[in-house]
Amino acid sequence: MTDMLLSFQELCTFLKADEAVVLSLIESGVLPPPLNIGDRLIRWVESDLARWMQMGCPKFPPPTPEELALIRTKHLEEKRHTLTGKNRNTLTPSRP
Repeated sequence: MTDMLLSFQELCTFLKADEAVVLSLIESGVLPPPLNIGDRLIRWVESDLARWMQMGCPKFPPPTPEELALIRTKHLEEKRHTLTGKNRNTLTPSRP
């Protein structure tokens, strides 16, 4: 069985909460920490979230200010690329 990795938007959908609420949960250390994938992506493991919910949503140590800034930056960058329709997995032909 493959474990799903959830983007910030998918995390919001999974939790049935808006972005501000989810960011608040992240800031306070309520949610399990995300995985950092490369320089640009953060993802939450769906099974970790399900297990966290089954355990009654225990609190985690809150992220450091640096970790929180990184989460916000990666989320905003991904959101910006989604809104502009840019796909980083697509090769763009170079111009002469």
